[in-house]
Amino acid sequence: MKLFALCFLLSIYSANSAVFQEKPPAAHYSINLISDFKGSLPIDKLQDVDRVDIVKSHISFGDGIKESFPQLKELIIKESHLENVPDGLLSAFPNLKKLKLEDNNIENFKLEDLNAIESLEILDLNKQKLKTLKKDSLSKLKSLKHLVLDSAEITDIDNGAFEGLQNLEKLNLNKNKLKTISKESLAPLKKLKILELRYNKLEKFGIDNVPELPELENIYLEMNPISEVDVEGLRKVAPKLTGIQIGVID
Repeated sequence: MKLFALCFLLSIYSANSAVFQEKPPAAHYSINLISDFKGSLPIDKLQDVDRVDIVKSHISFGDGIKESFPQLKELIIKESHLENVPDGLLSAFPNLKKLKLEDNNIENFKLEDLNAIESLEILDLNKQKLKTLKKDSLSKLKSLKHLVLDSAEITDIDNGAFEGLQNLEKLNLNKNKLKTISKESLAPLKKLKILELRYNKLEKFGIDNVPELPELENIYLEMNPISEVDVEGLRKVAPKLTGIQIGVID
């Protein structure tokens, strides 16, 4: 059976469906904010803290940095410009759990450089222009659970782009320019629970797009020009599937 419709809900979400919420920081959690700053990276602001937020700043690196920041667990950089970013910079954050880069201009940015932070569990690259996801781009991030590639102007995803991400549970590809996605590209994601593909250019969706994903629970396809969903086929390859959403978001 194939469904031709503009809005479909496979079932009401069960109470056991996964809800991804970040835990609030512990009482002793230390945070530094760098806002509206221009100049060399203020090393002292990154030392001996758990989280650093850099917002609306213009950061330069000069000859690079020699320090390491093993205590830092979260690094958030938003609406900032980073210039003269040296090779190997990310190896200075060996225990980082969360990295969020949102709406920045980062010189010399290469997605594969993020493999230097093998401890990452959450990676959010909102509005970071990527175009194409290439094979093995993030293959060393074996601890990664949440990957956000929202509004990244992605048009193509190579087979093997998600290789190594065997522990990924949530994948956000909203607001890109995808006309299709191959099941081969998603094949490594055996623990994936949530797949978000809102605001793309998908017209059909089914088993050509989704491999056997035993943990997949929810697929979000709203705001695509979609006219065909192979519900029966998707149920076979994703036996835990409880929800497919398509159509218009209120």
